[in-house]
Amino acid sequence: MCAAGESRRRGAEQLSSVTLQLLLNLTSVYFVFYFLFTLSLIIKKSLELPYPSDALVCDVGLLLLLAALEFLHFFCGVKGNLTESEGYIFGNLIVTATTILLTVYFLLWQTYVMRADVIISSVLVAVYGADGVLALSTLARFARLIPQQKKSYADNDEPVKLNGKCLVKGMVQKAVCSKVWKP
Repeated sequence: MCAAGESRRRGAEQLSSVTLQLLLNLTSVYFVFYFLFTLSLIIKKSLELPYPSDALVCDVGLLLLLAALEFLHFFCGVKGNLTESEGYIFGNLIVTATTILLTVYFLLWQTYVMRADVIISSVLVAVYGADGVLALSTLARFARLIPQQKKSYADNDEPVKLNGKCLVKGMVQKAVCSKVWKP
């Protein structure tokens, strides 16, 4: 039957991942700590060690780039997960790969690498890796189940009310609707 308050997505399961959502929030909180700690380490190293000025500018610039990419990573991940959008999740995967590369720079290739840099960067790489795996599995679930749901909505034989008209398989059927739907 056609009911006014009935959802068009009856029987549709929720595809968004609670685990991915929690991990994105955890990553953002940890990144704030990582950013402040790494910035303070760069300042400490520049004051106590002979730090070349061009390397200092490079390290600070890459840290700021990492912060901007982390914002984009969080935005694409949350929006893609909550709206069940394949495009945003795919964007999240690309940004995740980029942030992993920048974090590996701070882990291995910055001008002076301290033990504290190794520890906090290793944790961030591990969290980004888990985030990437969960985003990939969420993307696979979206890609597998969303086309099936769209097909099942189109093949539904029950009339559905849309903009005041009763539709059966996408075509207006006044005879069918007059029997089922009484405005």
